[in-house]
Amino acid sequence: MVKKLLKYDFRSVSRLVFPFTLAVFAASLLGTVALKTMILITDDGFQPPWPAVVSIIIGGICVILIIATGLAIIAFSTGTVIMSYARYYTNCFTDEGYLTFTLPVKTSTHLHAKIINTFLWFLYSGFISVFCVFFILSFGTSSAFFNTEIYKTILDILKSVFFEDLHLYIIEYLFLGLLGVLYNIVLIFACITIGSIVAKKQKVLAAIGIYYGTNLILSIPMNIFSVFILMLNENNPAFIPHAYCILYSILFIVLGLVAYFFCRHLLQNKLNLA
Repeated sequence: MVKKLLKYDFRSVSRLVFPFTLAVFAASLLGTVALKTMILITDDGFQPPWPAVVSIIIGGICVILIIATGLAIIAFSTGTVIMSYARYYTNCFTDEGYLTFTLPVKTSTHLHAKIINTFLWFLYSGFISVFCVFFILSFGTSSAFFNTEIYKTILDILKSVFFEDLHLYIIEYLFLGLLGVLYNIVLIFACITIGSIVAKKQKVLAAIGIYYGTNLILSIPMNIFSVFILMLNENNPAFIPHAYCILYSILFIVLGLVAYFFCRHLLQNKLNLA
């Protein structure tokens, strides 16, 4: 049944996301051309066959296109996930909720399908956004056709930050990032559920307020643990990033499970669509 629910949710969200994907690809291509053009016209060896004022105008247009490209990538990465959250809200807490919860499906199954769907769209939007950024860096940041130096620079920065265990750090923080994404999805679902049950009006605003309030409260113990780890490992700085990864992985798992069971409990026992 989870597969059927996922298929239904996927079709609904993909109708908006896939055209949005084509748009962000087009924006990235324009941004790349604009960035490369700006580099070429500002090169000391470039002699334009037009007045200097034309170069200024072209440069201004290029800056606008570059900024628009950055905004388009940000809008795509956030908008895709917001659509999944909006689908959870509309499916469960608006008039659609009457249909959703009259289906012969367990409440937990609905929740699992929504979590998996949002997680997959989050990965999709992240992959597309990273691809667009690296496309721009590869083809737009040098007068040459393809810029290989940018990757050497990024690698040197990563090695200087993470010492010599770069591969291990990549694996650890990739795992931590996925855990963090899953934790935030479950937490936001729980906040949407609480806001929709508690508030009679302005349920979305209530959910947003609950989310930020919860994060503010949780940030206190997290910061305390972070300072404790820093003090405990001050003589071994190479281990500090590992310790942070271990700590936050445990916190994300524990807090995520708490948010999941609380959200499921509310959906099963406190939901009132009347």
